[in-house]
Amino acid sequence: GTTSLITVTITYEFRGDVPADYPEPAPVPATYGENISKYNIYDGSDLVTGYVSTLFGVRGAVHDDAIGQYYVGTDDITIIYVWNRVPVCITTNYTGDVPAGYESTEDWSKSYNDSFTLTTPTEEGYTFKGWTVEGAAEYDAATGTVKVGTAAITITGAWEINKHDVIYMVDGVEYARVE
Repeated sequence: GTTSLITVTITYEFRGDVPADYPEPAPVPATYGENISKYNIYDGSDLVTGYVSTLFGVRGAVHDDAIGQYYVGTDDITIIYVWNRVPVCITTNYTGDVPAGYESTEDWSKSYNDSFTLTTPTEEGYTFKGWTVEGAAEYDAATGTVKVGTAAITITGAWEINKHDVIYMVDGVEYARVE
């Protein structure tokens, strides 16, 4: 007699923030007893700019608890990946004659491709001179819109204290002028 190997189909399922127009791979055949690690097509590396995939789970495979590996059994297998947009660190700080309450540096984060708008702060006795944005971002100074890229961003706000001349008058005549 002849024996035939059991062949099953491995398919892939994507969840999460899947990159737009990213094609799911075609199903592939696998043979009974094979270790499925060679079918793990994504290892968590950044395969698409701004996105990372991680192995979420496996359905239909046989799991060897002793060594933590999955093997092809008699059922079709689905390998599931979760896609996420890369988180990006954003640092905000201030320069110049900084008013009280604005001295500290603030770190926060957004994800790749997020957009947000910088607003113009106001403080009595000070003029806000504007924002500068450095790093992996697109910045539209006219609208204050920042679109997050793939690496750290530093946002700096510049302040200036308002200055006024003081004029001393004696009997209607300018006596002295102080800035």
